[in-house]
Amino acid sequence: PRSVQLWRALLPLKSCVSFMNTGAHPDDEISTMLAALHYRDGINLSHACSTRGEGGQNAIGTETGVDLGVVRTREMERAADILDMTQYWLCQYPGDPLADFGFSKSGEETLEKWGEARTLERFVWILRTERPDIAAVTFLDVPGQHGHHRAMTKSAYKAVILAADPEAFPEQNLPVWQV
Repeated sequence: PRSVQLWRALLPLKSCVSFMNTGAHPDDEISTMLAALHYRDGINLSHACSTRGEGGQNAIGTETGVDLGVVRTREMERAADILDMTQYWLCQYPGDPLADFGFSKSGEETLEKWGEARTLERFVWILRTERPDIAAVTFLDVPGQHGHHRAMTKSAYKAVILAADPEAFPEQNLPVWQV
């Protein structure tokens, strides 16, 4: 209905705050919190996800590998549309080193496979492009946590610092940004 369209169009006028959630896989976002932040508070949302979920499990279909990554990417992008949220991916193409390679027990192992410098460069680009006021990680960097989650959390803390450093990644030709 038009009244809902009007309400949705006016939502951004409630707040000038922007909030970025980060995660390692397409199902790591905290959808209920994001919905409340946007629909209740009018906060502008974005999400930075490291992988496309191609190494995950699939209980409802036959897709695996890259095909599963395509399905999970589309699901995440559709959820982002519903939340009026800008979606960013650190994993940029099939076969990208920043892919979901299955279960990892350590953040160090994950960053070794992804390439820590590559991960940070892409993450800093996202932060400088989106310019969020708040960045919140989904998981803690604690023992027992999936290595992809630990790597993304560790990278988020470093990327926030680097995004504000004019010496970091000057080739990006983007203004620095302090979250």
